[in-house]
Parts: sequence; C-alpha cells; structure tokens
Amino acid sequence: MPDSNALSIQIRTAAAWRFGTAALTLAASLSLGWWFVTAFERDSPGWIWLGLPASLALGAAAAMHWIRSGQLRREGEVWRLADGAPGSAEETPGSVAVALDGGHWMLLRFRATPAGSRRHVRWLALSRRDLGGQWHALRCAVYSPRPDPAGRSAQAPAAPSA
Repeated sequence: MPDSNALSIQIRTAAAWRFGTAALTLAASLSLGWWFVTAFERDSPGWIWLGLPASLALGAAAAMHWIRSGQLRREGEVWRLADGAPGSAEETPGSVAVALDGGHWMLLRFRATPAGSRRHVRWLALSRRDLGGQWHALRCAVYSPRPDPAGRSAQAPAAPSA
C-alpha cells in the first residue's frame, strides 16, 4: 500500500467531464437565447427580465475555471496544487475533500488555505482512465484517516497503567 502521507501526481481534468460541461453550457445558452428571441413573438416582452437570473447563472458556469492539467501533492496533512497553465508555476496549499465519488471518477474540492488567494475553491474532476496507475494512490491519500491535530500527546494511552 502506498504511503498516504506523501503523494505527487500529475492530474488532468477528465475529458468526459470537460465535454459534458461544455455541451450543457452550450445547450443552456442556446435554449436561453431562443427563449429571449421568441418572447417577442409570444407578445410577452415584459417577461424577459425573468431570464436575467438564468443568464447570470449561465455566465458564471461558463466562466468557471477547470484545471486542465497540473500537479497535486500531499505532504502530511497539507495538499498543494500547481496549475499546469503556462506562466503559473506557484503551488497553492490547501485541503482536499471528495464531493462525488463514482468509483472510476471523482470530483474533488480543493480549498485553498489562505483565504485571500486568487481562487479559494477549485474543482478537480479526475478519472481512473486519465490517471492510470496513480489512481489507487490518489484514492488512498484522499480517504486516509486524518491524524488528531493536537498530536499523539493529547491522545489517551493505548493501555491504562496499573
């Protein structure tokens, strides 16, 4: 079993996830555009303002930045994420939590430790197909138990003294 305290893997957003989010965003924007155009034909231009929240949500979904590639490392309890985009070689410390687990794919939430960082929460859609042999090590590291923050001295002894 790999050491769950040290991990360094190259990550890549699952191609199926990228395709699915792009297809859903495109379908939603086409549907919303068609609804705006046909609102005048239905003689209800006053109802167009109802499409504003949907437009804002669609804009936010289209602007979400998914990491296409990068480096995910774990050293003890600290996770570090380095975006593979050109010109961004800095690593952001943070924590990782599993949002969805489908067995052969996972959606992870990377929460940056410094709250003032540029992106506080990053979503990582990873699949077994894209990670290959590193998949098992990632799953072990993500699901490994967290040690007590107070350390071993705060824990009760294994056997009471007589």
